[in-house]
Parts: sequence; C-alpha cells; structure tokens
Amino acid sequence: MILLDTNIVINMINNQNDEHWALLQTDTVVICGIIITELYRGIKNEKEKKSIELFINSVDSLPLHEDDWKLIGLFIAKLRDSGLIVPVQDAIISYLAIKFKCSVCTNDKHFKLIHTAEEKLKLI
Repeated sequence: MILLDTNIVINMINNQNDEHWALLQTDTVVICGIIITELYRGIKNEKEKKSIELFINSVDSLPLHEDDWKLIGLFIAKLRDSGLIVPVQDAIISYLAIKFKCSVCTNDKHFKLIHTAEEKLKLI
C-alpha cells in the first residue's frame, strides 16, 4: 500500500502525465485526513476544488482513531528525543504509514529525516 503525500497529489492533479499516476495501476494508493486538510487549505478556485474532490473520492483514506492521538504525541516525542523537530503533519503521515505498513510517496525532505530516527518508515 502506498500513502501519497500532499505534494505528490498536487503534482498529479496539476499534471495528468505525472509519473505517479502509474502507481494507481500497480498498488493500492491511499491518503489520510491531514492530506485532505492540506489539499483543501490550498484551494484557489472552484476548478481546483472539483479536481481535488474528484481525486479524494477516487482513493481510500486511512482512518485515525481517538487512541491514535496519544500515540502520535509519543511518536513526535520520540522524534524530538532523537534530535528531530519536524512538521506535525509530516509526523502524523509517518505515524499512519508505519501503523498501516504503507510506503510514503513524497519528495519532502522531512520524511527522510524521520526515516533516520524510525527505520519502520518506508519511503518510495
């Protein structure tokens, strides 16, 4: 299973020839709530909104449960204790990827840093 980061989704929406579209044919592709939030936060017009909603509705979203918030906090504390301060949204995405055994597809440097502290995080 592949968890797409926001930057990859945006590239895909903006470029129908983006190489990441092929992932939909080869593996199960998912997103999560924080990615949905980031996508909606960046909407500039109705056309973008429709494109984003079409994409969101075409993939599954990983669930986040009440108990996960505590575990996310502990995960972020573990990263901090290893010397890493990363954006909360990237920590949430990483936590979910580890929990659901997904590989994160991203071009965000923070995920490589998180991987150095948490080898269970798989990146593609």
